[in-house]
Amino acid sequence: MKKHPWIAAAFGAALALLLAAVLIYSRQIIQQQAMDDAVKSLQQVMERTDRHLHQIEAAADSLIPKIEQHIDQPDMMFAYSRELLKQHPDLKGCSISFDPYFYKEKGQYFSAYSYKKGNHIVTEQEGNDNYQYFYMDWYVIPRMLYHSYWIEPFAEKSTSGIVVNDIMTSYCQPIQGGPDKTVGILSADVPLSWLADQIENYQPMPKSYCMLLGRGGSYIVHPDSTRLLYETIFTSTIEHPDTALTSLGRAMTDGETGYKSLRLDGVDSHVFYMPFRQTGWSIALVCPNEVILSNYRLLLYFLLPLILLSIMLMFMPLWRLLFRRRHFAAVLLPLLVLTATSCHNNQPNKQEASDQPSPEEKASDKIREQLDAYEGNRWFQVLDSLEQAGKIATCQADYLRASKYDEMEQFRSALIFYNKAIEGDKLLHIDNAQYYDAVMGLSTIYLNNDNNVELALGTATKGHETASKDSTLIGQDHTNQFIMEIGMCQMRLGRNDEAVQTFENARQGAEQLAQRYPQSPRCQESCILLAANIINYYMNIGWFDRVEPWLNMMELALERYAATNAPTQKYSNYLATLTGDKAIMWAMTGHPEEAEAAYQKFLSTDYAKSFRGVYDQAFYLEMTEQWEKLLSIALRIDSAEIKEGVTPTIDYLITSPSTLFKAMLKTGRKEEALQKADQIINLLDTVKAVQHRSDAEELAVIYETQQKEEEIAAQRASLNSQRMQAIVVVVLLLLIFLGVLFEFYRKLRRAHTLLEISYNNLVIANERAEESSKMKTNFIRQISHEIRTPLNILSGFTQIITMPDMKLDEATRTDINHKIVENTDRITGLVNKMLELSDASSQAVIDRTDNVLAVQIAAQATDASEVANAKHLKFDLQVGDAEGAVTITTNEQAATRALTMLLDNARKFTRPAEAKNEKQTEQQQVTLTLKKTDSTIEFIVEDTGVGVPLSEAEHVFDEFVQLDEYYEGTGIGLTVARSLARRLGGDVVLDTTYTSGARFVMTLPLA
Repeated sequence: MKKHPWIAAAFGAALALLLAAVLIYSRQIIQQQAMDDAVKSLQQVMERTDRHLHQIEAAADSLIPKIEQHIDQPDMMFAYSRELLKQHPDLKGCSISFDPYFYKEKGQYFSAYSYKKGNHIVTEQEGNDNYQYFYMDWYVIPRMLYHSYWIEPFAEKSTSGIVVNDIMTSYCQPIQGGPDKTVGILSADVPLSWLADQIENYQPMPKSYCMLLGRGGSYIVHPDSTRLLYETIFTSTIEHPDTALTSLGRAMTDGETGYKSLRLDGVDSHVFYMPFRQTGWSIALVCPNEVILSNYRLLLYFLLPLILLSIMLMFMPLWRLLFRRRHFAAVLLPLLVLTATSCHNNQPNKQEASDQPSPEEKASDKIREQLDAYEGNRWFQVLDSLEQAGKIATCQADYLRASKYDEMEQFRSALIFYNKAIEGDKLLHIDNAQYYDAVMGLSTIYLNNDNNVELALGTATKGHETASKDSTLIGQDHTNQFIMEIGMCQMRLGRNDEAVQTFENARQGAEQLAQRYPQSPRCQESCILLAANIINYYMNIGWFDRVEPWLNMMELALERYAATNAPTQKYSNYLATLTGDKAIMWAMTGHPEEAEAAYQKFLSTDYAKSFRGVYDQAFYLEMTEQWEKLLSIALRIDSAEIKEGVTPTIDYLITSPSTLFKAMLKTGRKEEALQKADQIINLLDTVKAVQHRSDAEELAVIYETQQKEEEIAAQRASLNSQRMQAIVVVVLLLLIFLGVLFEFYRKLRRAHTLLEISYNNLVIANERAEESSKMKTNFIRQISHEIRTPLNILSGFTQIITMPDMKLDEATRTDINHKIVENTDRITGLVNKMLELSDASSQAVIDRTDNVLAVQIAAQATDASEVANAKHLKFDLQVGDAEGAVTITTNEQAATRALTMLLDNARKFTRPAEAKNEKQTEQQQVTLTLKKTDSTIEFIVEDTGVGVPLSEAEHVFDEFVQLDEYYEGTGIGLTVARSLARRLGGDVVLDTTYTSGARFVMTLPLA
């Protein structure tokens, strides 16, 4: 007993050492297993993509003979190019192009080009002096190589008036006009977006992604779409040399297979790569190290209790000492309990709002709908209650508060809560759209209301850096918005040339995103809003000569927007805004007639009657100095402002009353102008008073908020301290309690485990015995029936033949002789089956020394099973030319016997069960098909009988199994057939995809 604690301590130390060894060794195994899984996943994604591309290649290759057969009929080429697009909806376009002057009547250029335009296929003749297709890579390279070729991705904006607007790769196949004479190229255009979806949508591990590199290392598929076409894997190494990344790029471009561990885009990762088909490209799977070792961390968490147990055992002498000093422990234990209870009771009753994200917290739209039902302080009270109840994360609540204050034009408060919302980037992981909106709100307030342009630029730049790393649609969309915001800041800093280039970058990014996702209303609307903002900014600073390209961008975006499921009212308002902006641009660039026509068109819209529309009318009339007309709509402006509930602000005084004052002066209405001036002065006093009151209220709210935050911080610190004390006490109590109960638990657990194992073994043995007994009983009953029936027939015919006075004619004698032979064979077959069954469990390989035609085995099995002579079915033997000549090395007798049993099974279960008195209503079908693969020959026995349920697909091969006892048989045929096939190096399986009966496939090796 004295040695027991020290033995436990030694055991605990040994266990700790063992666990350390397990962790070290398991890390290597788990990492290797994860890497093997990654390689398999990469092969799967490559094989899946390869199947799709192979279908495109096969379709294009099958079209070449048709083209060459009708090469003297150029108009047929248009039909063939359309045919390929109809067969493969994933294709973007198809061109059948020929050498210059190949068709003299068509001139120098002839290229039949069909392409997708929405849901329609458009066919046109391609090629002119501006687009000489026979100098393009997709034409020149395959023509020089004299074989098919996948072209590196390329972007075509327009060709001969044909708008493509997509990044594509093409499969090109030469067209022969005679022996060794290439006269043209067939090109099947695959959109890069489709290829990217095939690869990027496959994410075998969390946070992993696939990328595809071209022959020179250019990015073909990558989550960061800004790298496509414009960057290679070596681009970043020019300014920042990275030997690991350079080594990876060289290995991939050289067509190697393997993996490398390196830091990629700031993340330690494993990159697995291999050649992509025969294209010269290379595909890679990038897995962060944290993903590779995720199972190792799970193992660590699983072993944590054992680690704690080993620590407890090592301290067993201490538990023993406490037990000996139990009088001291009796005093200490209540004190520890009282301390823990005191800590618990001292916790504040106020529940702290949880900041842990949950799936429900992402339902921001639902939260907004709840909040929209309230106004004023009640809105903030409801939001506080939702936050305290854990329905919304604190960072999301801060974002909503900031948005509300921004809407109320209380920008100081908005700044505070925007900064709180994005602190720690937690909002980015919960709802990235809200995070980017918060950063954009910060930048906008700094720029427009705080006049802190440098801070606005820094905020927008940070937002751009974060969004550019986000491969989601929301991240890419906000990337372009941040670029535009950066341009606005550059304008305010006087860096106009940089700003113009920045705006151009934003335009290119937005249009690329909109073209990549043509059915996304969000992307199209972003293009519209970006163009509208730049147009308004240029007009406000008087750069009317730079407005037209942005108007064109907005017009194209509106066309795409109309093709989506966008709201009709939104589209109409945007279109009206575009028309009004065009009117101003024409007026200010010296085109008064076009301007007036556009303005009249704008007036005919419903938007022109709205609050914003009336302001746009006033702006146009002011810019064109039509002061009388401006004054004529003054009443309309006042009515719109009253209806909208416009609050007087400095901006309002600049845009509305001062504009009317200016118009009155221009038209000589001095008295009315003086009255308007008095009104503006009075409004200015009102605005100042309102602004002061609003500022005071806002400062009071800010001060109150800061006080609350300080109180919450103090409470949180106190609570954390109390929690830590409670945790320490609870851990000590648990260790003492576990130390005392450990020995009792160990003994009880061991006894329980032994008892449970014994019980489970008894249950399994009992179930097996019952099942075996039942199956053997059924087998004996069935086999006795199978033997008794032919014996009775033989006995009856024997009595008839041996009767002395019985005279039989020749036909009767022949029939009796046939019956006797048939039933004798039946008994012999049953005996043979029983003998074969006794050998079915043998694992011995059957000698394969016979070289025999596969079709000969099929013919012998057909004759032996008499399936071709069965009257209730139609038998069909299907042998192709290739299969008919196949010779295999096997055991002819065993192979024939196994196939005979499968055919006999098909014959039996296509006949109605006599015991059920079923009648056959239609003739059944049994088909034996031979199919050759690279290393095997398949004998496929397919019938239209009763079939086999999916749940019995393997059970049906067990001994004595009969799924329907009303059919004759012993339940050993399939067992013997599979045993023979496996001993011949093959197998017999049930094809569960076939549902019109049963389909058994027997596979034998060719050699």
